[in-house]
Amino acid sequence: MTHTGAGKARIDTSPWSNIESAIIKVGSNTSIAPGTKIYDTVTDISEEAAILTQKRGAYKRQHLPGDSLRMQTVEQVSSSVCQAALDQFRNLNTVYTVGVSVGADVTATLAKIRDGTAFALPVTIHDQGLVAGRSIQLSTTGGSTRATIADESTLSVLDQHGGTKFQVELTEPAWTTGPATAEITVADTDPPKATVVEYPTELPRSGDRLTTNVTKGEDHTKIRLNRADAEFTVALSHNTPANGKATIDLLDRADGFYKGKIVEYVAPPIQVGQTHEGRVYAPRNKAKIEFSGRHVTVIISDDIPTTGEGSVKITEISDNIYGQLVGDIDPTTDDKERKSGVDMTDVSKFWDGNFL
Repeated sequence: MTHTGAGKARIDTSPWSNIESAIIKVGSNTSIAPGTKIYDTVTDISEEAAILTQKRGAYKRQHLPGDSLRMQTVEQVSSSVCQAALDQFRNLNTVYTVGVSVGADVTATLAKIRDGTAFALPVTIHDQGLVAGRSIQLSTTGGSTRATIADESTLSVLDQHGGTKFQVELTEPAWTTGPATAEITVADTDPPKATVVEYPTELPRSGDRLTTNVTKGEDHTKIRLNRADAEFTVALSHNTPANGKATIDLLDRADGFYKGKIVEYVAPPIQVGQTHEGRVYAPRNKAKIEFSGRHVTVIISDDIPTTGEGSVKITEISDNIYGQLVGDIDPTTDDKERKSGVDMTDVSKFWDGNFL
């Protein structure tokens, strides 16, 4: 405090680089003088001046050994020591408490303070935190062994410290991305270990047939579980040959991923054994089949004698869609002219070397 008068007090602003002056508003019953220390908050900044308002009821002494404080453990430091969070640290930079698990809510007595670091001993445990055997709600990622505790009702510390994110190490990769119920198996590691005991719905099994959207060129697809905010990943045996909705057979699963193969397309309707009309191309041994304005490429196993319109029978769906010709090809006009033996674009055939 450097100056007082008219119900306002000016303070030293030299520690702040973005303002030249500051005015603090204090209560009518507050007695202050130059040199007084006041606990206040910045309420406005305008024209390089800060307006501060006195915060009442905040004048408390510094923490001392023997004080009992309520704290929440937010990080496992060793098998028996956790770092804690307080509502007001004041003269403390770091607080450690012993004998409790991470995520615990305890009242502890400060046993020792040195250079802003304090060690505390628990007196009352309000919430044991992530102890072995505790059931927790997780947010999982398919194929990953790391998961985050997402439900505030599971752990009171999450409600008190909204920015705190507790992670656990799963004993095996999660099968889905989404919610899951797990049980803590080992509590004194960083992070604690847990086993998923329940997913939001029954998981598919090997041999199940599912329909999902696929993207051309992708080697996997994601399938959302019915009536659940969760999805799982299927690694496909081949890159997807076309965009659309496909039917997939699940083969097996390992390391948090399912394996599967495309057996047919629902949209566009492409199935092994079906015959479609399309345009075939002689130089490339390919055909294009049109479905409602969408063109699908088919690799033809036979040699195509001419370019034109023909029937193609689907023989395989894997890294590409394969087929074979059925019946004759109706050549295009250009192809018919080429086969007639006369090249209408080569005028030299009509010139005998003499001008009239």
